[in-house]
Amino acid sequence: MGEYDSKFYDLILASLCGMATEEQQQQLAEMLENDPALRTEYLNYISIYTILSRRGGASVFVEEMDDSALDMSVWKALARQELEAETVVLEETEEVPRIPIKVVKAERQPRQINKFSLYSAIISVAAVLVLILVLQMNPVRPAVAYLTDSVHAEWVNVKQAPTVGQVFRQDDVLTLTRGIAKIAFDNGAVVIVEAPAVFEMESDKSMFVSRGKVSALVSEYATGFTVNTPSASIVDLGTEFGVSVEGDGVCSLHMFKGKASLIAGKDDQKKTSLLVTENMARRVSINTGAVKNIPLSENSFIRRVDSASGLVWRGENMDMADVVGGGTGFGSGRQHRGIDPSTGMVTEYLVRITERPGQTGYFEVPNYPFVDGVFIPDRSDKPAVVSSEGDVFVECPDTNGAF
Repeated sequence: MGEYDSKFYDLILASLCGMATEEQQQQLAEMLENDPALRTEYLNYISIYTILSRRGGASVFVEEMDDSALDMSVWKALARQELEAETVVLEETEEVPRIPIKVVKAERQPRQINKFSLYSAIISVAAVLVLILVLQMNPVRPAVAYLTDSVHAEWVNVKQAPTVGQVFRQDDVLTLTRGIAKIAFDNGAVVIVEAPAVFEMESDKSMFVSRGKVSALVSEYATGFTVNTPSASIVDLGTEFGVSVEGDGVCSLHMFKGKASLIAGKDDQKKTSLLVTENMARRVSINTGAVKNIPLSENSFIRRVDSASGLVWRGENMDMADVVGGGTGFGSGRQHRGIDPSTGMVTEYLVRITERPGQTGYFEVPNYPFVDGVFIPDRSDKPAVVSSEGDVFVECPDTNGAF
């Protein structure tokens, strides 16, 4: 429990005595929800409190205490004084005759109980016990991934459509009927799901794909990320790959970079394990678990997506003329549009000139998501500024300043 020890017990005691504020009750509920160890400790505390609070037992009181009473320096000073003080010798005196004392037994008075405080304590204890029971019957599932981007995504069987930043928890089963979803797992793997797809979040290191296409980009820090399917499991070894699961459960693996371990076969079939490396592709039969070589399909999987710029990349070569035309490099740019390198301004017409003198300096290009700016190397051998961040090309060669 660490640093929350004192605060945790203070919140319990305040709740049991009916003195907890609404904020304190919320804090206690959150602590119990997020930590199974605290829930166990709370049950032990309730048991002890219940025993001590029975009729004839001890009573628990909460009251203000002067801070000086808790100052250990005061107690240490008193102890030191006791050790260093001079011995006091008492003179002997005549024995005083003892007078018998009559013992009078006082009649025991019933303790007065504040009914309001009692009812508040009972209600508080009952409420927290119900909360603990609910948490134990329905434990909070750990968060394993979150949605980082999506393009025209439509989901079914969810109370509310996931938005960017949405947390996915262990055992969540998701159905994407349209569009694209980009998901980052807590271990560092990034997966792009293309509809139609049905998949389950198994853990922060694995997912189960029942149907659909997914591409995974797994860094060296996320090695071991696993994509399970009805007919096979793909265990990453530092890779970029695509997995396709057809409606009948047949699985296809396409390795774009790196390598992965393919474990073919259902639970009731004999397992086959093999290493699949870059530019290789394999298909696994759902009926037999047999593995077959197939051609690599580099452009069948969405490997990069950016909703802000409209980028959806399937591995195609990028067309720089399309980028200069305001596109993403894959056919979305406009023809006959260009950028004037001497000003950075976008122009809708291009004039063919044999040679035109340029201006010195770096010019940013507004509203172009994939173009930061333009520049023309000048006539000197000085370093040329080549970005809006002030980066320079130190060895930029001398030119005539024309384009």
